[in-house]
Order: sequence, then structure tokens, then C-alpha cells
Amino acid sequence: MKSNRRWTPMMLTAALAAAVTLPANAFAHGYLSSPASRALLCKDGVNRDCGSVQYEPQSVEGAQGFPLGGPPDGSIASAGLSTFSPLDIQTPTRWHKQDIRSGPNLFSWRFTANHVTRDWRYYITQDDWDWAQPLTRDAFDLTPFCVVDGGMVRPPMTVEHACTVPPRVGNHVILGVWDVGDTAAAFYNVIDVQFGDGAGMLPDPETPSFREVGTIAPSTDLRPGDMVATRAFDGSGERADLATTLTIDTEAGGAAASWPRSLAARVNIEQSDLRAGAPAEGGAFLPVFGANTIQALESSGVTRVEVQITQATPEFASQITLDLPGEEVELAAGRGTVVFDLTVVGDLNVVTTLHDHAGNAVARDESRISDETKTITLVVDGAQAGHHTVVTYGTSLEGAETVQETANVFFVDVPAPVALEGCGGIDGAEAPVWDAATVYTAQDPVCHEGLLWAARWWTRGEIPGSADVWDLQSDVIRPWNDAVAYQGGEQATVDDRVYEARWWTRGDRPQDGGVWTEIVTVAP
Repeated sequence: MKSNRRWTPMMLTAALAAAVTLPANAFAHGYLSSPASRALLCKDGVNRDCGSVQYEPQSVEGAQGFPLGGPPDGSIASAGLSTFSPLDIQTPTRWHKQDIRSGPNLFSWRFTANHVTRDWRYYITQDDWDWAQPLTRDAFDLTPFCVVDGGMVRPPMTVEHACTVPPRVGNHVILGVWDVGDTAAAFYNVIDVQFGDGAGMLPDPETPSFREVGTIAPSTDLRPGDMVATRAFDGSGERADLATTLTIDTEAGGAAASWPRSLAARVNIEQSDLRAGAPAEGGAFLPVFGANTIQALESSGVTRVEVQITQATPEFASQITLDLPGEEVELAAGRGTVVFDLTVVGDLNVVTTLHDHAGNAVARDESRISDETKTITLVVDGAQAGHHTVVTYGTSLEGAETVQETANVFFVDVPAPVALEGCGGIDGAEAPVWDAATVYTAQDPVCHEGLLWAARWWTRGEIPGSADVWDLQSDVIRPWNDAVAYQGGEQATVDDRVYEARWWTRGDRPQDGGVWTEIVTVAP
């Protein structure tokens, strides 16, 4: 009978305090060889990163008296020995699991130093144990499912015990305890198992066969509170009597690799016309981590089985607000600067990205913002005029919720300064005459052949009107030059016709079309 007894801290403290100190020269040693203990699989190289127990799987020895005495909670797998503490690590995927079925099973012990024996006892984890926490007494049914009297005699070097394992589904841990008869020592061996449990077995060959009708696929991670169900259909529609539902109760159980196995095991327990799992020896279908096929009895008439996921609606408390001063942002010398206030309610990791109209990310900011307003500045050099999008999303620190806000901005060109009559400079200042020996830097104005030019970047010796570095400031349209690069929107003349570049170009004749568009206006 299952025990629901829980041990209080006072009870455990008293029991552990009463445990007899082990002698340093205890001679008995042994381990569970079949199914293999966690420690033995470390020695065999199946379990990795186990520490020194890989050399001494026979030495997992602690004080007697479990569950009142013995190793403390959290150290049961290592028998309370710090040397073997890697055995106490417990995650859903840390240890190799061996297939087992409920019902009659054989457990074999192998001894390297057999000793007078008091008894052997076997415990198994409860249905609701947490497989992501170190083993405690609360994880186990503390009524042993099998007890073998040792008779206070020395056993042979190998013994087998026929024990009936109680019904379980999924991953579990079996604890075997060997109580030595003439010392205060006991040996603690844990076995990591997964239950096929007989529920996935095909019937005998003379009975009707099964055929595949669906798959439980590891499609997505689920969260506690989410539900996943199998829905069966025949020629007349849905069969509600063949539906199976699983509610996710832990983060580990909701992992994409885990819940399909749990759902498959539940199908095998609840349904007689359906089976789920991976094909195994003897015609079995055993639930596995990852994808599990669904089989239907031919006589059931089931033609397909679908998997439906219902996710709990999260209640998001966090908020993001964008406060842009306006949609238009002026470009200055090809630089666009977007400045706005971002207000966050909650504690979020916030990512803000500026995308151009084609969807390319051209600027980015990452910040952690907690219940405050922060000014975000996004700078784009070489920006193009036109539509851009600000996308801001925040994720809570534990990753449980994400909120997003989006806003549009438009980069606009600032009109070029109009040159004064002749070769006047910007804002009325006279520009110096271009000199081939002089070094000019960005925005430096010069006068050349009666026109005003401004340097785009560092230059010396490059003639205005014949080099890309110079930007014409005078309000005139010059004849096309095959050596000059034109930006989108710039104009040039050919045979008194005006053409405008659609995008950057050099050497493409305006009259050939393509990159150039003719402006139906006769040039002055």
C-alpha cells in the first residue's frame, strides 16, 4: 500500500542523530547489477562526469535506518558521502534510464565483499515526485514494495530477488538498500528507470492488428497550466470516448522532448483501442522522449488522431510605451538621429531596433529598464530618406512574458543650402576658390568655375565637378559626366534635357533610361 507519510525536520533530525557512526574499516561491499545502479553505469561509461564513484560503485555506503535514519535528504543517492556527491545531481536528463515494466521483476546484487546480511529493501518514487530536485524522503513511497530477509547469514557473491514493482508511468527512481548484519552500515543504490509498464504491448498475433493513425510530435515547449490532448476521428467524426488529456504541471514536464512521452504513456493507460510510443522488441510500443507514433486497433474504425495544444493565457503585467516627438526625422549630412522616450512598467530586458523600409536593421539599442522612462537614441550614418520602423520589445528577466510596441518614422532630406549669386558661400559667407594643393574636409565649401561646392569627406587635388567627393551646392543642373557618381535624386542634363537618377550610378548614360528618368522640362 502506498505511504503518504511525510517526515518532519524534527523527526529526521532525531533519527539522524541517533544513527551509529560507521567504522572506517567496514568490509562489506556490493552493488545492484541488474537493473544496473546509477553508480555501476558510471563505471561502465554509460553515465558520464560521475567523479570517483566510477572507480568504486561497490562503495556507496552509509548509515543504517532508512527512512528514519540513513543519509540526509538531498544526499540519498550518494549515501551521504561527499566523495560521491555527483550522484545526487537530479535532472530529467542527467542519468541514463533503463526500461522496466510494472509487475514481477528480478533484482540482482553482486558483492565484492559479501557480509552477514540483515535484509534488503526496495523503494520507488511516488507518482508526483519532482524529477528536477535532489532525492528526498518525500520523493519516495516510504513503504518498501519489496523486503527480502537476509537471515543474518553471509549471502553468496551474487543474489537475485523476485520483486513485484508497483504500477508507475514515466521516469522513476528505485532505491535498493542493503542492510549489513554485523556493522552499522547499509549500502544505498539508486536505479533510474522508465516504465513501458506493459500498457504499450501489442496483442498476441492471433488478435486484430494495429495501424498508424497519427504522431505525438515534440512541437513546442509548454508551461505549467497548458493542456495537450489526443483527438480521435473515424468515418463519422470525432470519437470523444477516445480522447486523452494531459495537463502540464511542471516546467520540466512541459519541455518539448518530455510531454509527448507523458501523453503517450497516458494514452496507453486510458485507452484500449489506441497505443502510443516507439516500436520496440516483441511488438511493443513504449513511450519515449521525442516523437511517439499513435496506433489504432483496426476494428476501432479510427482513421486519424490529432494532437491539440491549449496554452493557458498569460496575464502580462509589464507594459512598454513609446513617445516619439514626431514622425519626421531630418537627415543631416546623411545622418539620421531618432530620439524618443521609452517608458517601462515592470522589470524588462528591452531591445529596440530601427528598420529601413526594406526591413534591414540599421540601428539597435539594448537596455534593462525597471519601472522608469529612458531616452533612447538611435543613430544611422549613411541613412536613406524614406519610411523606417522602430520595433521595441521587452522580455521579463525569467523569460515568462514578452511585450512589444512599434512606431513609424520618416527620414526626410534637409534642402541643400542655396548658393548666393556668383560663388557666395553658405549663409552669405564667401567661399574660397578651390586650390589643388589645399586639404579639404567634410562640409568645407569652395568656389570653382563660378559654382559653389562642399566636400563630402577629406580630399586634396580632386577637381570639383569631376570627383565624387564634391557635392554641388549651387542651384544649377550640370551636364552629365561619365566619371562622376550620382546619388538617387540628383539631376544632370544631356542635350538640354533634364534627367534624374533613381539610385546611385556612375557611367550609365541618362538617355538610355534604366537608372535615369527623363524630366520633361527643357533645361535652362
